[in-house]
Amino acid sequence: MKKAKSIIFNLIFVVLCVVVAYFLSNYLFASIPIEGISMEQTIHHDDIVIVFKPGKYNVGDVVVFDPDYGDRKRLIKRIIGMPGDTIEIKEEADGYYVYRNGEKLIEDYTNKDNPMVGTYGPVTVPEGKFFYLGDNRGSSSDSRLGYLGDLDTIVGRVILRYQPGDKKFDLTVVKRG
Repeated sequence: MKKAKSIIFNLIFVVLCVVVAYFLSNYLFASIPIEGISMEQTIHHDDIVIVFKPGKYNVGDVVVFDPDYGDRKRLIKRIIGMPGDTIEIKEEADGYYVYRNGEKLIEDYTNKDNPMVGTYGPVTVPEGKFFYLGDNRGSSSDSRLGYLGDLDTIVGRVILRYQPGDKKFDLTVVKRG
């Protein structure tokens, strides 16, 4: 009788683990490999990111989303503007800067070795959309090309990134900008 109880308990435990793993991977978290350099220095080509699926998204979040244009490859970018925000890129004596609702953004996460070039806007983000930029502004296809993301296409907010490799395993928490 003890052996039968043990087998039943182990079977229930295994089923419970499978259900929890399914729930976590389909509704809460996803692991996504990254291709491209548009988010360097924050996230690099061949990194893998963990995204948290549910929740509200805010300015500064790094998100993975499915664009509604081009080859439909998933993109990873930073949210710079939400619905109703007015975004403009202005030239100043020492470079180009992003302004949201008339305030200059302090962006210490951008790739200083490959700065953005060119003015943009002003543009007001419509309802249901978001304005996104890559952190590697000199090498990023983003909202400056006229594309705005749809809020309902966001897969999730990046919470961790790791660099798989033979010699090193680097795990980094990705913070809001």
